[in-house]
This record gives sequence, structure tokens and C-alpha cells, in this order.
Amino acid sequence: DDRNAGGYPQYTFVGNEGTGMRRVAANTLALDAGGEEALRIDGSGHVTMPKQPAFLATVSSEQSNIANGATITFDNEIYDRNGDYNPSSSAATINGASTTAYTFNAPVSGVYQISAVVRTNDLDSASTYWMMRINTSNREYDTIYDARALDANPLYWSFNCSVSAELDAGDVARCQMYFSGGSQQVDIETDSRFSITLLA
Repeated sequence: DDRNAGGYPQYTFVGNEGTGMRRVAANTLALDAGGEEALRIDGSGHVTMPKQPAFLATVSSEQSNIANGATITFDNEIYDRNGDYNPSSSAATINGASTTAYTFNAPVSGVYQISAVVRTNDLDSASTYWMMRINTSNREYDTIYDARALDANPLYWSFNCSVSAELDAGDVARCQMYFSGGSQQVDIETDSRFSITLLA
């Protein structure tokens, strides 16, 4: 066992026994904070941080006839390393705050890599534009297409956006679709994906 008799790291601090350093295995070092492993370094110098905020979610079933301004239903979590994303259709408490559906809640202030790929079907060529927006508490990041250049409704159309964004603790981020004119007919397909990772 790489913890001491009290279940604490082998090297710790008086009055703060849950925070310290321990030997996990041969040539492998771990740092604990608050009684949980926060960082691990192996003999080859690889560094892993099991609590580092990072998630990837996809759409489990086609989201049909999406409304203007609707939040995309990224409800299928592939992973969520720190439990900071709400994949449900209702509000949930994350990091002590109420968060709306399909929304990430930043647990700490920092720079986050935010990426979204949204594949649509039956984009309406009668619309003036179609736009995919990554909407955060601080800023909006848009990918927009002028549909007036189209002479037919494209069966396959993808929206892509990737940005390094500064978020404060408690800030949220979600992915939404907007359009102007035309019909509410576009579908969001299951190979769409949304991910956020804390960089620094």
C-alpha cells in the first residue's frame, strides 16, 4: 500500500494530512490534495492529472427540426474527468451551482480549450444564414454560413469551432444553433461532438 497507516500520503503536512506526496509504484510518484490524487508522474516523465477538467460529449440520437437559438443536446458523455458537464435535459447542480441542460460549468478560473463539431442534415437554402455558437458567460464564438449562396438544401453540412477561451470559476459554456429566415427543418446528427479541456 502506498499510503501510510492512517490512509494518508507517505509525506504530508502537520494538520493537513490529506495533502502530500507518495510513491505509487516503482519510479512513480503521486501528489495528493484534499485526500485525493491530483497528479501522477511515472518513470518516463509522463504526467497525468485525474481531476483535470475535461469532457467529451456527443448527440445520442438525431435532434430534429432544431429551433432558432436552441442548445444542442450533447447528452452522451464519452468521458467527464471532473464531473463539470451536465449531459441531462434539465438543470443540475455542478460545483455547487445550478447549471442548465447540456452545459459545462468551469470549476476554476483558467484558459480552456473549447471545441465543437456539429453535423447537420437538410440545411434550408431559403435562410439568410445559419450559425453555430459556442456561448460562454464572457463571450460568444460563432461559425456562420451565408445560405443565400446555396441553390438547394445540402444534405450534409458541418459547423466547426475551436477556441482557447478564458473562463472564470462558475462561468458556463454551451453550444447553440441560430438561423435567420427559412424553415425550422435542420437536424443535428449523432456524429456531432462537444469538448472542453482546462489548459492552464
